[in-house]
Amino acid sequence: MESCIERLYAGLLDDATVLIKKSDSLRSVSNVEDQLNEKREDVSWELVLRNGNIVNTMKGFCGVVLRIQVGEESVIVKLASTNGKMRPLLKNQYRNEVEFCRWLMMKKKVDGLPKIFASGYLNEEEQLFYIVMEDCGIGEMDQLSDCSIEDASNILRHWQRVQLEIGSNLSDLNVRSLFYSFINGVLFFEFNSLLEKEENLDKYLVETVCAKVEGDWTIFLDVIKELDWSTYSDTILQHFHTRIELPNLVANIKNSLSYLQNDQAFAVHGDFRLENIIKKGNSVKFIDFQSLSKGPCSYDLSHFTAQSISIQKRRTVEESLLREYFESLSGNKLSWESFLESYKHCIVLQMCYCVLGIGSHWKYYLQSGKLKDPQFLKEKSARVGMDIIARTCHLYIDHFQ
Repeated sequence: MESCIERLYAGLLDDATVLIKKSDSLRSVSNVEDQLNEKREDVSWELVLRNGNIVNTMKGFCGVVLRIQVGEESVIVKLASTNGKMRPLLKNQYRNEVEFCRWLMMKKKVDGLPKIFASGYLNEEEQLFYIVMEDCGIGEMDQLSDCSIEDASNILRHWQRVQLEIGSNLSDLNVRSLFYSFINGVLFFEFNSLLEKEENLDKYLVETVCAKVEGDWTIFLDVIKELDWSTYSDTILQHFHTRIELPNLVANIKNSLSYLQNDQAFAVHGDFRLENIIKKGNSVKFIDFQSLSKGPCSYDLSHFTAQSISIQKRRTVEESLLREYFESLSGNKLSWESFLESYKHCIVLQMCYCVLGIGSHWKYYLQSGKLKDPQFLKEKSARVGMDIIARTCHLYIDHFQ
């Protein structure tokens, strides 16, 4: 592998950076692969992912992901830009991932995580990030897979071992609490300006999130009403507005965010779903640590059950998964009742993310009429979004109605 890394440092990253800088944004680079192949005939560049749209079946989200082949060796290079409106959010997230990858490089190897060869910034302004990592190949599942109980149990067991390894080094990693990471994720445009408040900051952040949920609730309901839910045999989403009362949801969100402030004992992936898990046989690798933080032991579990297991299957296996996860927690001082309480708080946060992250994100699709376009609804991004909405809403209703 050293020869591949030496070639990378011989100018491959520089070549990519020059192209990106010319366009001032990764998002406007439409032919990176062709240009790089023309520039370096001895190296094969395969564009895996561009602008968040999966070209191949590699997982992840950022500006550009490249598979670089040198002879028989290959690595994955992740190039991310923090230009544009989302700069404050992306800069925090990718700095988080770069620092985590640097820690991984010092650790040499952590079972369940890809080997990292290089990680850093491509310019002094820290607007262009790069990570060079082991090529883990293509996993057996993606976000549209219906995760079996065996696979779910296997994935969660693997993650707990990784979680323990990371958790024992949280002080070295200097990661923020999930409370701030979560609020940054749902209020990314306003987050940095909100931090300038000098008094009662945490209370103010909670109130701002709740106010935004109230403001975006109508949009979220309109999105739900516009979509065709016929693929879900047990859906209640056509009548969702009669099942959830907004004041109760907002009160639950406020309560759960306040709870989150006081629970920072565990390492939290933050975006723990099949999209960020590469499973091949019994091998499981976890990727994309932009949202790494410290928080409740049950947050990643709630994220996984909300997004990666079908509604009916989750209802069948949820209790056994919870029990297995609880019993496997190393050094766990929580009672079973406290663990369940933590899990329910985290479900509320998944619902909050669903309203603000999915509902608001699809506002454009609602206004443009895309939600009625059969072709759009066949696209993977739309199908994933519908899955997340349906699964999260059902999970919330099952626990709070």
